[in-house]
Amino acid sequence: MENTFPHQKSKMRPHTAVKKHTFGNILLLAVSFLVCILLLEILLRVYDPFGFRVKGNTIILPVHKRYTFHNDDTSFNKLESKIIHTKNSLGFRGPDTPSDFDNLLSLFAIGGSTTECLMLSDQHDWPHLTGEKLKPLFRNVWINNAGLDGHSTHGHYLLMQNNIARLRPKVVLFMIGVNDTDPYSAYFHDQSLLKKNTFKTIAACSTETVRWAIRGEFRRALNALYYLSVHVAEQSHLTAGILNLYRTIKARQQGLQHRCIDFSTLAYRTEPDVESDKKIKIFSNEVVPGFRSRLLRLIKLTKDAGIYPVLITQPALYGSGIDPDTGIDMNNIACNGNNGLTQWRILEILNDVTREVSKEEKIALIDLAHEMPKRSAYFYDFIHFTNIGSDIVARIIASGLTPVLEKQFPEYSKIVAP
Repeated sequence: MENTFPHQKSKMRPHTAVKKHTFGNILLLAVSFLVCILLLEILLRVYDPFGFRVKGNTIILPVHKRYTFHNDDTSFNKLESKIIHTKNSLGFRGPDTPSDFDNLLSLFAIGGSTTECLMLSDQHDWPHLTGEKLKPLFRNVWINNAGLDGHSTHGHYLLMQNNIARLRPKVVLFMIGVNDTDPYSAYFHDQSLLKKNTFKTIAACSTETVRWAIRGEFRRALNALYYLSVHVAEQSHLTAGILNLYRTIKARQQGLQHRCIDFSTLAYRTEPDVESDKKIKIFSNEVVPGFRSRLLRLIKLTKDAGIYPVLITQPALYGSGIDPDTGIDMNNIACNGNNGLTQWRILEILNDVTREVSKEEKIALIDLAHEMPKRSAYFYDFIHFTNIGSDIVARIIASGLTPVLEKQFPEYSKIVAP
C-alpha cells in the first residue's frame, strides 16, 4: 500500500507544516500583543503623561499643582492672555486648612467645570469671590473651590464620601446639573457607586456585556462594557487612560469642554416642537430618575456627616432668546445636536428636580439658573463664566447665602439686628 500511494505521505507534510506555521504566527502575535499591553501598563504606572483626575471610580486630586494657560487668540478677549490656576494641599483652589479649622465658618463649593473655573485665574473663580463678599458679614469665613472639571453628581458623591465628609466643614455648596445630561452611561454610573470593585463584579459585567451582544442589544452591550471598563480601570492604568480619553471625547461632543466661542460663526438650527418634545420625553424617562436618586443620596451623605448642604441650579447662555450683546438668537443656535431652546429645556428639567428636592429635604436653594442674566458678556461659551460673569455669580450666591448662614450659624454673624 505504501508503494501504491506514495504521494499521500508527501502531501500531508506541507499541509501540516502550514497549519503549524499559521498557529505559531497567531500565538506569536497574541504573545506580542500581551507583552505590549504589559509594557504600556508598566510605563503608565511609572510615568503618567496625561494627568487625568479619575481612575475608574477613584478620584485623583491634583495636590499642589500649578497650571499656566496661554490664551493666544488675541481676537477674542473674554479670557486673560495668561491664566494662573493653582491647587492647594487638598487638591482644591483656595487656602490650606488651618489648625483651627473647626472654629471657622468653613465652606466647600462642589461642582464641575462651571464651579472649578479652570480658565479663570486664581481669585477670579466664583467660590473665592463669594467668600470675599461674605467676609464683611461673617467672622472667620474660609472657603475652598472643590469643583472638578467634568464631574457630575456621580463624582460629587465620591468626592464627598472619600474627601470632604471627613473634614466636617460647616457648609457645602453644590452647583449641579450640566454634566448629568448624558443618558448613555447614567444607569451604569449609578451602579458603580453602589457596588464594590470585586472580581465577582467584573465577571458579572463581562457576562452582561456578552449577553446583550448575543441578543443584538448593542447599545446595552456598550453600556455594560463601559461599566466593566470603569471597574477594570481601578486596577489598570492603561484601561483608566483609555476610559478617560473616551470621557474627554464625550465631553467634547456635548460641548462641555473649554473653548471661546464666537457665536456669530455658529449655525442655526430650527427644531419642530414635536421633535423637541420627543427628546424631552426620552431624556425625562432615561435620566431624571437616576439624577433624583443620586441627588437624594448626595444630600443624605452630606447631612449624615453633619454638614449643611446648599443646592445651586445651573445657568446657561442658550435658550435666552435674543442676546443683548450680540443680537444673536440663542433659542435657535445649534448646540450639542439640538437648538438652544431644546438644550435649555433639557437642562431645566434637571434644575426643576433640584428645586423640588430642595423643598422636599427642606434645604436652601439658590436658583442661579433663573437669577443669572443671560448675556454673552458673562459667558465665554454656552456654560462657562468670564471674569465679569464669575463676579455676578458670586454676588447672587453671596446674597442668597447670607440669610441662610445667619439663620444656621448666627454665632459667626457680624450683622447687627435693627
